[in-house]
Amino acid sequence: MKKLYIERYDFLLRIAVYQNDLLHQVYFEKEDNRPKEGSIYIGEVKNILPSLKGAFLDIGYEKNIFLYLDGNIKIKKGDRLAVQIIKEEEGEKSAKSSVNLLIPGRYTMLQTLKEEIEFSKNLQQEYKNEIKEEIKLFPGTGVILRSNSVEASSEEINKEYKYLYEIYSHIKIKEEYSSSIGLIYDFNGILGKILRDISSDIEYITVNDTNDKCFIEDYIKGKLNIKVNLDKNIFLNCGIEGDLRTLIDRKVILPSKGNIIIEKTEAMYVIDVNSSKNVGEKTISETAFKTNIEAANEIPKQIRLRGLSGIIIIDFIDIKDKNKKNQLLDALKEGFKDDRLKPSVFPFTELNLVQITRKKQTPISCYMEEPCSECFGGKRLSSLYISILIKERLEMEQVKCPVITVKSIYQNDEKELMYYLTRLIGEDFKLLFKEQSQDFLIKY
Repeated sequence: MKKLYIERYDFLLRIAVYQNDLLHQVYFEKEDNRPKEGSIYIGEVKNILPSLKGAFLDIGYEKNIFLYLDGNIKIKKGDRLAVQIIKEEEGEKSAKSSVNLLIPGRYTMLQTLKEEIEFSKNLQQEYKNEIKEEIKLFPGTGVILRSNSVEASSEEINKEYKYLYEIYSHIKIKEEYSSSIGLIYDFNGILGKILRDISSDIEYITVNDTNDKCFIEDYIKGKLNIKVNLDKNIFLNCGIEGDLRTLIDRKVILPSKGNIIIEKTEAMYVIDVNSSKNVGEKTISETAFKTNIEAANEIPKQIRLRGLSGIIIIDFIDIKDKNKKNQLLDALKEGFKDDRLKPSVFPFTELNLVQITRKKQTPISCYMEEPCSECFGGKRLSSLYISILIKERLEMEQVKCPVITVKSIYQNDEKELMYYLTRLIGEDFKLLFKEQSQDFLIKY
């Protein structure tokens, strides 16, 4: 059984999924105006770049977004059109968008570039043949039946598809008549995405926000019988904060006392497998394989939890046996079986390296760490994350004037830390810097 924990602040949403009392999935979402994946905007064409088969659009954000173009899309400078974010901005790279609008529901997904019925790969052919005859397409749209559609009747599926078409109709009206650019639909962000995929194996949901409680109860009403609890300091009281902290450690210890080291470079992630203190086997080859197979079981979990993506290289301990190498590849593929981003695992290279590619996403470390100006390329806990820890501590202590110490490594971010603290706990505190002890003292 799974348990879902949702903790919201006015600038950050954190969601943790536990399965059999182990952390299974983590989601972070900043509450800012950055274009988020899945959101739909009205944008104005600013530049067309035929050589890149794309264009840049102004959506009212500080940075223009990139629009992919194929041969069927004809636009000119100054045109206004509805686009959907398919990839969020990353560093200096702009967010990317498409005119193929995908409007998701629990059982179906409406699409606008293909006027046909498509199916999730997980659905059986017999089911496809039966349900296809029951669905009538709306003009200018197609529909994709998701894996969850097997839980619903044809009437429920058509009802949802009709509802999605009504949303699309409103989007088309805004696209045609809107006099301004900007966001027109956001699907309730990551929380909406999780609720669309939620299933009956959720034991309960715990939230810290009354509005979220009402929204979730309203969404699952008549669909699922899941209890929604309201509590505070969820991540601290339930031990989630401690589990999150392990996700920014570069070293992960394996059951046999071997380890994996996870490093990020400019172009990729590199995972190094080491036998370390694993001395329990009779031969070197046995030690190498046992450590490797434990690593192959652990690595998909770490990639999923940490949100690692792009190119990932694994340097296993060298082994010669082809059958054992295939066992490692099979273990990796099995670990990725339920990964919604569907990573690809490639065979061993001549240098005994394994390459994995995974759809780009923002790693959890981006919310919990920031570059350190003191150690030339190192990382430290971010001001945002520190401010959350402080608020949790203040509420846990429930003392009128507690004093909390923050190490001096944050002295260069005093304004940013003050900003987050003000939004979290108001103006009723003082942030003092004590030079002799090289600490911040926070009094509340």
